[in-house]
Amino acid sequence: MGDNNQQEAIDLDAIDDNNGADLLEAIYRRRGYDYPDVPFRLVIPSSVTVIDDYACMECVMLIEVVFHNKVTEIGRQAFQRCFNLRRVELLEGLLRVERDAFYKCTSLREIVIPASVQYMEDLVFDRCESLQTVVFAPRTTSIELGSQLFRGCTDLRFVTLPQQNLRSIPEGLFEGCLSLTHLQLPESVEEIEVRAFRGSGLRSVTLFENVHRIRRRAFEDCAFLERVIIYSTTITLATDIFVKCPLLSVIMMAPWLWPTLFVSMNEHPEFIFKFFRHYSTQIFDGGGGALSTANENGINRVVTHDDDNEDNNGNRNRRDIEDGHNRWCWWCEWWR
Repeated sequence: MGDNNQQEAIDLDAIDDNNGADLLEAIYRRRGYDYPDVPFRLVIPSSVTVIDDYACMECVMLIEVVFHNKVTEIGRQAFQRCFNLRRVELLEGLLRVERDAFYKCTSLREIVIPASVQYMEDLVFDRCESLQTVVFAPRTTSIELGSQLFRGCTDLRFVTLPQQNLRSIPEGLFEGCLSLTHLQLPESVEEIEVRAFRGSGLRSVTLFENVHRIRRRAFEDCAFLERVIIYSTTITLATDIFVKCPLLSVIMMAPWLWPTLFVSMNEHPEFIFKFFRHYSTQIFDGGGGALSTANENGINRVVTHDDDNEDNNGNRNRRDIEDGHNRWCWWCEWWR
């Protein structure tokens, strides 16, 4: 069955005894040719529950895959380098997507991850350069994401992550996503892994109270990053987390975390100079009153860990200050 674009619908329901890697080969041989020479859509037969490794790899004329709700697994590199694949609808019932399953499907524009998916291996959508929209189903309650899942998706603009039980942002998850300017991180996130946002287009980042660790180079080379808000009061910062972020000018966090941040960035004196010498600190109580003292220009002096912030035992006095949104908030801005 064709249309005005000469697209050919290949319905594989008639093939019950083939799976995965043998699937396309079987239908091609029955039709009398080795490879398709026109664009076509692939309808997965109802008998197939697992798409095997390499099943449709480099099937360059494939434009659409129609799954059914009995497919539970998509194998490694199953649709790798299907350069013209534009439409994929993953359905409830899918449990696993293996490594490189859609690697370099450069025409794929959007994907919806059903709530049933429990595991996505590394690099599933790596280098899908036209991918613009990724939506995880709102009812997703438990999913494990592999590393570099969306690495090199340079046109990715809109992402909704699972809002429940996502504990970490994996290594290189959005590395090189230049068009991703905004992303709402779930409050369940506890850890930002290595190079998670390296080279992305983020303008601002908000990390909630549960985040207790940011690993090395997490935000390296975020050339457009301007503002970072950290609500966590106790956090471990690895080295070089804000390397090559030339526009970063506002960091809001607890004052006692500044020494930790400076240690993290101790090989980058330009960063330390910018924020140590040129930022001012405003700390507000719940009623909005400023607790630090303004100078004659109306700019508050820097508040760091000094003798005035210690009790008689030498312990830091961590002022519990709540903003209007009932979150802990310390305003530490560099005034340009």
